[in-house]
Amino acid sequence: MSFVITPIPTAIADMQSLPLVGLLLATLIVLGVTIWVMTRYRKWLRDLGDSAAKLAQGDLSTRVPTNGPPDIAALADTLNQMAEQLDGRLSEVAEQRHELDRLESIRQDFVANVSHELRTPISAVKAAAETLLDEHEHAPDGPIDTAAHVNFLKIILRQSDRLQSIVEDLLSLASIEQGNREGAIELTAAPLSPLIAAAVETVQAKADAKNISIRTRCETGLMAVMNRMLLEQALINLIDNAVKYSPEGTVVEVDAGSANDEVVIQVTDHGRGIEPAHLPRLFERFYRTDKARSRALGGTGLGLSIVKHIAEAHGGRVQVESRVGQGSRFTLVIQPGGGPR
Repeated sequence: MSFVITPIPTAIADMQSLPLVGLLLATLIVLGVTIWVMTRYRKWLRDLGDSAAKLAQGDLSTRVPTNGPPDIAALADTLNQMAEQLDGRLSEVAEQRHELDRLESIRQDFVANVSHELRTPISAVKAAAETLLDEHEHAPDGPIDTAAHVNFLKIILRQSDRLQSIVEDLLSLASIEQGNREGAIELTAAPLSPLIAAAVETVQAKADAKNISIRTRCETGLMAVMNRMLLEQALINLIDNAVKYSPEGTVVEVDAGSANDEVVIQVTDHGRGIEPAHLPRLFERFYRTDKARSRALGGTGLGLSIVKHIAEAHGGRVQVESRVGQGSRFTLVIQPGGGPR
């Protein structure tokens, strides 16, 4: 058996090289980890930058990934919250802008409709008056056609009455709206049956002229929290409309009762009904399903709008169901206690 004796200098050199190898390996490992981490960070930062760029361009639906390291995840979460809040604010602004646009459209329609509604009676009154003056100027001492004069005077009177009705309805509507805004409409508990009887009595002459029967049914002892004058006006408007648009010899029904802790009043006619396309706009000011027929029947185009505002003044609502050729049913619902004030 023999031993190989390594020279001392060589052994020392080998021992000195071991730390260098370890250091080299450690350096390689650290470098690898650093490259891996930097690569991951670069990806997270690139995603963060891309998302931030999209947000800056106005794409507020973009959300930054939050699966990175804590510092980047916190920054991403902050950006996401900011985008969500900004998106919400912009949605609110857009909704307000839409509402303002809608109100402006309603205002423009209202002004146009008022002008249109007033133009017809004013033109008729003006023409009739001018004709009377013209006849007087051209034949001051000659024969005067009394029948023609009477006819023109009737036109003036009829159109003046229509003007007065429009003005009164506009003032009534403005008063109800103002009272609603200011909470100045007083509501008290009262029996409903006498109010229905009074409303029917007001319309009875028109119903009799068309041989229309008005049948009423009211739940015994039914009470409602109401402003009697306004609620009676709403019922008169609904019953008057039912009579106005019903054929001769038919029946108009007025039913009142309670359901789901609400007071429900229904006015039903058996007339020609309303086309479905008209129903969503039926309670708008001056909206008419048949303008020529409505004017011929003496309507101002404000009656149903007044009913709607009176219902809202009572914390309630009004709705309509109709079938062409079968008739219409208007339902006035009053919330218990008159609703929130």
